Amino acid sequence: MVRIFLGSIDGGPIVWTLFREVYVPQTTQSGFDPSFKMVLDENLNITQGLLLGASTQLSQSFAVTVEAVSWVYPAY
Repeated sequence: MVRIFLGSIDGGPIVWTLFREVYVPQTTQSGFDPSFKMVLDENLNITQGLLLGASTQLSQSFAVTVEAVSWVYPAY
């Protein structure tokens, strides 16, 4: 299980809130097939001061990649 969290900084310690749990099926990794891949297409607007974090259930090694677009508009 991979858990995705949203964190907020309000002048104190970071407060993490569970956003989503992603089930990871049991697979056997080979030289030809990846062990696991999932794409979550979320329409998530993260404002300044919020954090995005991820962790695994049993401390396994995992890579999480996030793609984003900046919503900063040019000042005229």
